[in-house]
Amino acid sequence: MLRVSHGPKWSIVALAVVFATLAATGGATAKPASSADASPPRTAVPGVAGKDGVPDLVMLPLETFHLGYENGRRVIRFSSLVENQGDGPFEIVGSRPNTTTRDLKVVQNVYPTNGEVHRIITKAAMRSLSHDDVDRFHVLNFEEFKLRPEGSTSWQGAHRENFCVEELGRLHGQGPSRYGDCGADRPQLLKVKEGLAVGWVSAYDWYLDGQLLYLDGLRIPGNFCISASVDPLRLFTEKTRTNNTAATLVRITPENVQVIRQGC
Repeated sequence: MLRVSHGPKWSIVALAVVFATLAATGGATAKPASSADASPPRTAVPGVAGKDGVPDLVMLPLETFHLGYENGRRVIRFSSLVENQGDGPFEIVGSRPNTTTRDLKVVQNVYPTNGEVHRIITKAAMRSLSHDDVDRFHVLNFEEFKLRPEGSTSWQGAHRENFCVEELGRLHGQGPSRYGDCGADRPQLLKVKEGLAVGWVSAYDWYLDGQLLYLDGLRIPGNFCISASVDPLRLFTEKTRTNNTAATLVRITPENVQVIRQGC
């Protein structure tokens, strides 16, 4: 089920919690490089350029769980946070020929230390979506949420979320913010740049649209694994994908939700 989410708002409390719960692991993947945008094509990123200048999107531990209702149905809500822990910025540029074209095609820029720019054509798309009277360009299908009862191998309630990739807090390093506001209130734009400098985080708080999973058909009370993944369709080039998913084991009762542990 595809849902439409809106622009993120940063929580100072959430940032403090994340400092205490950060974790990441290693691995590798790659996508072919090609040309898009105004400049001529450069060479491919061989083996992801030996990880030279390549970003690493990390799904940080889920937090701030709440029970609630959505469209008259019981749901569990939570906050999700994505950090770039790579060797270079996560930079994407969406473009379209005119305003009658709904979706912007997305190119990812990788910046090796030799000063070149590798422009990688992706299958990702951006779209201007409105919520809370603000229009922002969202990367479609940027995150995926799902849950399962503890001990089960069958995931339920999976849906993908659109995401405005906006720098809202820095967790590591001293690098400055490099990217803007996802074209807020400028839906007529033909080109939009989004991204995360190294050490910066983009976050969606628990109360925002789409930050939920439906609890229909589940036997409550019970223990459940809640999972969130960044770039579930593998649209972007990263150092590793072994840290793209975070999972939390929670206890859900009719009255509340309690975190048992990170990982499940």
